[in-house]
Amino acid sequence: MQISTTVRLKEIDFLRGIAVLLVICRHFDWIKPLQEMGWIGVDLFFVLSGFLVSGLLFKEYQQTGKINALRFLVRRGFKIYPVFYSFILFTVCYKYFLEKPIDSISLLGELVFLQNYIGSLWNHTWSLAVEEHFYLLLTAILYVTSKTRMTDNKKLFAGLIAITAATSLALRITLNSIELKPEYLYYSHLRFDSLFWGVFLSHQYHFNLNSLQSFVAKNKLKLQLFFLLSISFTLFTGLDSSYFVRTFGFSVLYLGFGSLLLQFIFLRYDSLIKKSIAGQIIYSAVSSIGFYSYSIYIVHIMMALIAEQLQARFHLNATAAFSIYLISSISAGIMISKLIEIPFLNLRDKYFPK
Repeated sequence: MQISTTVRLKEIDFLRGIAVLLVICRHFDWIKPLQEMGWIGVDLFFVLSGFLVSGLLFKEYQQTGKINALRFLVRRGFKIYPVFYSFILFTVCYKYFLEKPIDSISLLGELVFLQNYIGSLWNHTWSLAVEEHFYLLLTAILYVTSKTRMTDNKKLFAGLIAITAATSLALRITLNSIELKPEYLYYSHLRFDSLFWGVFLSHQYHFNLNSLQSFVAKNKLKLQLFFLLSISFTLFTGLDSSYFVRTFGFSVLYLGFGSLLLQFIFLRYDSLIKKSIAGQIIYSAVSSIGFYSYSIYIVHIMMALIAEQLQARFHLNATAAFSIYLISSISAGIMISKLIEIPFLNLRDKYFPK
């Protein structure tokens, strides 16, 4: 059994920061190309989540020979639920105070993480449902493979990922060929392949590290070119009305982001970025945003609504309004993280240590 070295979390945080900044650009009318392609931030989040979350379980298996599924899910709950349910509670209180109607089905969707199937109070929480369903499915799969001593079986996991990728793509093709319904962008079973591609890369990282590192070193230029090509279509092709994006586009995108992830892990892009003082500042700032990205993501739509109201009331130009939106999203996210997320993570580590 091969014990891998630790992924440099600063680099992953940098990619998280890029992801949440893309999403922020998506939800405000500022620079059109950024708004058009901003949705890809969620897909980057999916690949990163698949890689990191499965990596926690793979490390546990390497160290102990088994997987404690319940402890893992409890620890994920401490990470996800406090901030999320606080946000939903605030939403309900706010609507009640203003005597605005609260759709009971949408509220139920939020509470049980079925937002992407039965409705939600906010239009961005669907991705949390996808990730929650992924956690449950991944834990079940790895629990079974750990019991059968097959978690480190490279052929088995390659086969599982191939089946997942083919199934999600086939379902996307079938459903979108009939009608381009908005909900087909959000269903978990149509988006699992992005997350499980991260799982595949994580499995290779933890159980086939030398071969993976050699592959990246030998194919450096190819990986760089492939990443650039994989995201290029997002500048010209809309998400909502494109059959290609809704089917093969998602597949191309997660493969490209997987390529980017491997490059950041093995090719030391952090050193290249930090060669100048400006680069150091940018890298540090984006990495810090990535560290708080979950709370920032949760609150950013609310900040967008506030910025739009200020823009209309005070006749602000787009750049000024976007600046308010960006700064308030980051500031509110950091505050929420420090007040809610981090204290609960400290409790988690005290009562449910790794």
